[in-house]
Amino acid sequence: MAEVKLETLIKLLDDPDEEVYFQISDEIRNLGTYVIPKLESIWETNPNPLIQERIENIISEIQLHELCIEFDEWLDDNGQNLLTGICLVNRFQYPEYDQNDFLRSIQKIEQSIWLELAPYLTSFEQINVFNKVFYEIYGFQGIPVNENMNHIMPNRVLENKKGVALTIGIIYLLLAERLHIPLKGVNLPGRFILAYCNKENPSYFSVLNNPGNILFYVNPHKSGAIFTIDEIKEFLNKYDLPAKNEFILPCSNIQIVYLLFEYMSKAYESMRNKQKFHQSEFLMKHLQKKISENDI
Repeated sequence: MAEVKLETLIKLLDDPDEEVYFQISDEIRNLGTYVIPKLESIWETNPNPLIQERIENIISEIQLHELCIEFDEWLDDNGQNLLTGICLVNRFQYPEYDQNDFLRSIQKIEQSIWLELAPYLTSFEQINVFNKVFYEIYGFQGIPVNENMNHIMPNRVLENKKGVALTIGIIYLLLAERLHIPLKGVNLPGRFILAYCNKENPSYFSVLNNPGNILFYVNPHKSGAIFTIDEIKEFLNKYDLPAKNEFILPCSNIQIVYLLFEYMSKAYESMRNKQKFHQSEFLMKHLQKKISENDI
């Protein structure tokens, strides 16, 4: 029955009346993800550019709906697993991307770093070893802010080893988490840095309640350079910015994903990709609501 209904609806996709089209597209979207292969098949065989555009829009909306459901599940868990959130962001831009490829690449680098680490190393020595493998052996490189998706999207940066500060920092942070190195992301204006926290109490909320749990900071955009809170305050003073906690203390995983969508939204706007721009803005509002609810 659903197949017959879908066939009937698809035949009406070229209706010139926009209101009729919106009704048809709503009905197709309500049928769920199982209709995507059929729509893709029609797209490949039907040369009508109007139908192709409408099919692309419908598929994108179906995928967005499914992604929102998974984001809700991640948010219900307060974004505890950063890797899950980043994989969802990858899928937003590349719906067909195999997330297992992303995980395998992360695991390969993780293994290389783990082989060089030793339990007796100090926190500074841990970071030095990490940096040697990450920057010298694998060749990761921070580059100036730009709107090239190859330098913003985590899966692409993991492949080409070049990225903006935020994405290089995210990959650095994902690896550190898997290696049990107590780093947390910090949203320093114009930068994304990492705070090395006290191993005895490295949880996000523990650090917020006691900034003394931060031992030092790491700048992943500058080959993992180590610096202190005094240097952060000097940086803020240089640019006439207040030394607010949000610039010094860790941000949550949800905030990190929000920051990534901010970068992506600006890129979509620059590329004049209206659909992706509006969808990214929609997801940002979704994330912001959770951030406001939890005051995180």
